[in-house]
Amino acid sequence: MNSLDQLKDLNRRVFIKGIGYVSLGLLSSGMLGVANPLMSVL
Repeated sequence: MNSLDQLKDLNRRVFIKGIGYVSLGLLSSGMLGVANPLMSVL
């Protein structure tokens, strides 16, 4: 039972990390998407 709980905890951590990386990627691409038109205007 203990090892199963550890496995669940590990899966949850990996899942949260994955969501974090995806949101970071979306945020950075959004920033770049906004920055590119601004740079072309300047």
